[in-house]
Amino acid sequence: MSIGLWIAIGLFVLMDVAVTILVVRRIRAGILKVSGLDLSKIGPVTVAFHERIGNYMQANYSGDLGQLPDALRGLLPVLRDVAREQGLPLDDDLIKVALTASVTKHRIASAGQVREALAQIA
Repeated sequence: MSIGLWIAIGLFVLMDVAVTILVVRRIRAGILKVSGLDLSKIGPVTVAFHERIGNYMQANYSGDLGQLPDALRGLLPVLRDVAREQGLPLDDDLIKVALTASVTKHRIASAGQVREALAQIA
C-alpha cells in the first residue's frame, strides 16, 4: 500500500474520533440539562450525606439487622433535607443509592443487607 493511502486512513480515523467526542459531549450535556442535575453540587452533597449517615447510624443503630429498616426509615428524611439544603433535587432512588454506598463504606452493613432493608420500608 502507498503512504498516501495510510495518511488518508489516519486522517479518516482522527476525524471519526473527533466527531464521536463531539456527539458524546452534546448528548451528555443534553441529558444533564433534562435531568436538572448540577454536577458541581454532587460532590458536596455526597460528602454531607456520608457524614450525616455515619453520625445518624452511630446514634440510632445498634448493629442488629432487625433494626436496620427502622434506622434507614428515619435517615431518609434527613438525607432529603440535606439534598434540599444543598439545592440539589434528588429523588428517593438516587438518595437510596447514595445511602447504600455510604452505609457499606462505613462498614455498618453489606450492600445486600441495606437493599433488603430498604425494600422492607418501600
